[in-house]
Amino acid sequence: MQAISITVQNRRWFNYLLLSAALLATGCTRELVPAKDLGADIDEVAAILIEQPLLHSTSIGVVYRGKEFIRHRGDMEAGKPGPPTDATLYEIGSLGKTLAGTLMANAVLEHRLGLDDDVRIYLHGDYPNLQYKGDPIRIRHLLSHTSGLPNMLPEQANTVLADFTDQRTPRELNAIYARYGKADFFRV
Repeated sequence: MQAISITVQNRRWFNYLLLSAALLATGCTRELVPAKDLGADIDEVAAILIEQPLLHSTSIGVVYRGKEFIRHRGDMEAGKPGPPTDATLYEIGSLGKTLAGTLMANAVLEHRLGLDDDVRIYLHGDYPNLQYKGDPIRIRHLLSHTSGLPNMLPEQANTVLADFTDQRTPRELNAIYARYGKADFFRV
C-alpha cells in the first residue's frame, strides 16, 4: 500500500510540475503568440487528469488576458453521474497554498497586514481558542504551518483521510462536511 501511495503521489507531483511548466512557458514567451483555443487546451488537460487511477473529477479555472476559462470534468463520486460545478468545494491544495502565500506577501508589502498580527484581529467575534500554548496564532504561523491547528477540520476528517486511496473517502468526507459549517470551524 505504501509503494502505491508513493507512486500515486509522485505521479501527481509530476502532473502538477508538467502543468505548471506549460503555463509558465506560455506566459514567458517574448513574442505574441497567435490566439489559441485555450478552452480546448484546458479540456484536454482535464481529460488527461481524470484518466489517473485515483482521480475521477477535476475543475480547472484559468484567467488569461482578462477572459475566464472554467472547465469541470468527470463525476464527483466514481460510478455515479454528477460532475463538479462552480459551487463544488475543494480542499486547498499545493497550488492554492502557493497562491494564498503570494497574496499574503503582497498584502504585507502593501502594509495591509503584518506577519506578526494576531489572526483574531481579522475575525468578527471573540476566539480565545485561536492560540497555541498561550500565544496567539499569528499570520506567520498560518503561512508556515506552525499554528498548532489540526491538519484537517473537523478532526474526524483526519481519520477518514488516513487512507485517501479508499474509494469510500469522498463519500465519507461529504457526509462529515454536510453537517459542518463556518461556525463549527471557528469553534476549534
